[in-house]
Amino acid sequence: VAHRYIEWLTHENDKNVKEMQHMHQDDFDVNVNHIIESHGILLLQENNQLDMMLFKSQLKKSVTVLLNIIDTNQLTIVGSEYQAETDIDGIGRMYAQVDLLLQKDEKLIVLDFKWNEGSKYTKKLENNLALQLAVYKNILEKACNQDVVFCGYYILPKHKLLTHDHDILSDENIEIVNPANNNDLFQQAIHSYEYRKNQLL
Repeated sequence: VAHRYIEWLTHENDKNVKEMQHMHQDDFDVNVNHIIESHGILLLQENNQLDMMLFKSQLKKSVTVLLNIIDTNQLTIVGSEYQAETDIDGIGRMYAQVDLLLQKDEKLIVLDFKWNEGSKYTKKLENNLALQLAVYKNILEKACNQDVVFCGYYILPKHKLLTHDHDILSDENIEIVNPANNNDLFQQAIHSYEYRKNQLL
């Protein structure tokens, strides 16, 4: 439901951040109820009313913070649930569907949404094991012919953006997580894939 609401809000306002902010603040309850009726029917059950109230409160705050990060950092929205594909040497055709793709000064910014408390993804970043973000970065750079300068997990219930990347965006809700090493995770994954494939031949 959270992903669908953000995608809907983006589409309804033609990716205009100011208009998204206004609609989110003025019409949140009506619009999110419509999304829940279509995609989260379990929340409407009587015994889930408290869960729904908490969910809506968290989502409203989280999207408010997200749009503020986009606005104050003067980012433009390239797309929500943005799809890209390209050929990667050693693997073949690869696909990505990015929750939110942003742009600043012709550089790309990748956000992946998570609905949980976030500690799992903090550890992934700490241990340099955020393979999903590395895959997105490499696919998009090749498919779009643009540099990806920022990748992060946006933890929706905590309205917190977790990232490795310094000095790109600024906001009190951005948490920089320093990795244990700077190994190229994507290249490691390719080498591992090639090794396993060769063992099967």
